[in-house]
Amino acid sequence: PDPQALVCLSAPHPESLSRLQAEVERLPPSRELSYTLMRGRQAFAYRSARVGEWSLQGRAQAGQLAWLFSGQGSLYPGAGLALTDSEPAFAGAWQYCEQLCPGIGLALEQAQGPLLQAAQVALQWSLARLWQSWGVTPGAVLGHSLGALSAACVAGLISLAQALPLARLRGQRMAPLGGGMLAVEVEAERLQEVLGEELALACRNAARHCVVSGLRQHLESLTAELDQRGWRWAWLPVSTAFHSHLIEPVMDELGQALGEMTFGHLGCDFYSSRLGRLATREELARPEYWLEGMRYTVEFASAADSLLERAWPALLEVGAHPQLLGLLPAQGAGQLRVASLRRGESPTVSLRKALGQLFVAGQNPDWVGYWKGREPGRMALPTTPFRRRQSAPEAVAAGLWNEVEAVLGVSPDPQRSLLEQGVDSLRAVELLGRLQDRLGLQVDP
Repeated sequence: PDPQALVCLSAPHPESLSRLQAEVERLPPSRELSYTLMRGRQAFAYRSARVGEWSLQGRAQAGQLAWLFSGQGSLYPGAGLALTDSEPAFAGAWQYCEQLCPGIGLALEQAQGPLLQAAQVALQWSLARLWQSWGVTPGAVLGHSLGALSAACVAGLISLAQALPLARLRGQRMAPLGGGMLAVEVEAERLQEVLGEELALACRNAARHCVVSGLRQHLESLTAELDQRGWRWAWLPVSTAFHSHLIEPVMDELGQALGEMTFGHLGCDFYSSRLGRLATREELARPEYWLEGMRYTVEFASAADSLLERAWPALLEVGAHPQLLGLLPAQGAGQLRVASLRRGESPTVSLRKALGQLFVAGQNPDWVGYWKGREPGRMALPTTPFRRRQSAPEAVAAGLWNEVEAVLGVSPDPQRSLLEQGVDSLRAVELLGRLQDRLGLQVDP
């Protein structure tokens, strides 16, 4: 038995799903149960998923997924690394990342150091490869700040072999610059009224969620003004003033590295948190675009609004912990917002819940890929219950029976003749007329 096994069910009707759930809930969750349901059943419109005490059900929707990639601040010690022991696709992807950028494993274990930016890109890319091995792919991507680099890798615009060295250089050069960042709950226009030249508006994340960047002494002075105005604020867990003038001393070197990069073609739509909208390949395939993205304001709120103009059955955040899903405007009807991993929860359990959510939303995962190399045996299970419908002959027979009942005044006895049940000549004529009307035929007496 596996108490945290992912149990996915589906049926053509809500009533059928309820009956199937009742049957399956009598069985202890196990890998065999999970495997048999995934590999041996057709996927219908009404679906449910269960992992331990968590469950979800709904009706499948057609459509692709949008993937979100957070910037810095979501990592914690060892985030997702346990997957190298349990998920072969993740392990292979992570091993490739370590070959390209040695030392990222230690950086992720400690959640600190100049290689942390590269470790974040590696984690997001490895999670993306895992999702793809399960048949889950994006129709669009949107990355926040550093997350845009991960999004570009997944979209096919930038190769991982170029992205990881760039992230490493970016982290190594920016780490010594110092500074900090404050999150503030207020509109950007009002916030800019209290920012001097020493501070920068680093991010417009939502209608009332902004980030300010600068030296810590200037930020500390700003907090007094924020308190006076009654605006809530919080320090972000970073030690560099990203997206401000303080990173300008390293921009020439980063620009040189960007100038040596080559760009591929987009395999899906790319929503830009620099431009605040859907971007073209021509706009993205410029070194200046990526350099400006490090220096200037992140326009995530506008990019998210543009993304949500389209109907997505689900949004998937690919990262160590959901940062971006909570920044989005209120979700549309039926739209699920799914986090790959969650801090404080087993990464295996988090991924099972996420996959269950995507299944309910209408995605049809590649269950062969999900079970590759670890297939358990199958087990006998109840068949999918279907809602019974009368066939045409059954419907006609039922209608005739009703006519006989109307003539007799009581339900007829199928074991006795109509004559024995009181159908005399007058009632026989009445019954014959009813049958002719019911069948639309001329019946000879």
